[in-house]
Formats: sequence, structure tokens, C-alpha cells
Amino acid sequence: MKNFQISNTHQYWIKNIAFAMLITVVLVTLQNNNKIIDKSYVFIDLQQKTHNLEEWKGKWVILNFWATWCQPCREEIPSFIQLQSEFNDNNLQVIGIAIDQIEDVNEFVKSYRFNYPILIGQDQAISLAVQLGNQRQGLPFTVLISPSGKVLNRHLGAINHQQLQELINPYKDKIKGLSNP
Repeated sequence: MKNFQISNTHQYWIKNIAFAMLITVVLVTLQNNNKIIDKSYVFIDLQQKTHNLEEWKGKWVILNFWATWCQPCREEIPSFIQLQSEFNDNNLQVIGIAIDQIEDVNEFVKSYRFNYPILIGQDQAISLAVQLGNQRQGLPFTVLISPSGKVLNRHLGAINHQQLQELINPYKDKIKGLSNP
């Protein structure tokens, strides 16, 4: 059996192609990190009234994608309620987007005292979550959005109150003063 050897020229091109692919991945990742949210998505609330994310233009937004059947989603809800209470007067709005049936969500919300809007998203919400960086389409998924619509931070998986604070800490002064990064 003959040994396979790669010439120096081929090694050179393989290394350069691999390096170019790595640079492409890094640039795409950096581009996605500064994504501006598409506020044209329309969702319904629990009273079946339509809402556009444009309604919260000019506010800092914590967008949380969740579902009633998702245990980690259920466990993190008290942290969002607490965060909304803490920042109620400081231009930060928590918005829950349920990837679920409206009947299931209506029944579920009776268990909690939500102090933030709950919207119903289904397939459209999954599309928005992917656009915002949730390539795995996992739940729960949380995003911090600036008043200009720029995605600043994201978190896939359950998030507790301390992690929420860490998510917003770099922007806390701006949130309280409503300045735009």
C-alpha cells in the first residue's frame, strides 16, 4: 500500500483555506452580535389583541422566549417578575413570548402574578428567536435589547435573578438614565 503524502504547496493552500474559513466564522459571529431587532413581528396577547415590538421602541427590553411545558422556563418566571418590579420606573420592559397555544398560556398564567406582557408567538416567535441568535431553537431564550433595537446580550437556557443582573449590569446606568449604547 502506498503512503499518501501532501506536498508543501497543498499544505500551504489547506492552511490558508482553513484560516479563511475561521475568519469568516468569526466575522459572521461578530456581525450577529450587533444585530438590530426586526420590530415588524406581530404577536397577540392573552386577550387576543395584536402587538408589535415597535410598541416598546425607546425602551430597554428583556425579551424572554418560553413555553408552559418547559420546566426551566417555569422556574425562571419569578426572576423576571422580580426584575420587572425592580426596574418598573426605569425604562426597562420585560416581555414574555410564549411558544405555545393561547389556551394553555391563559390557564398557566393563573399560577403567577405576571407584571409584564405575555405575548403568544408560536412559529413566528421561533423565527424571531433564531434571528436573534438562538440557532439551536432551545428554550428558554432571553435577549437584552437597547432602545435603538440593538441586541446587546443573549442567554440560552434557564436564567436566575443573579444571571439576569449580570446580563444587564454593563448597561445598568444607561437603563436608569435611558441613554442609548
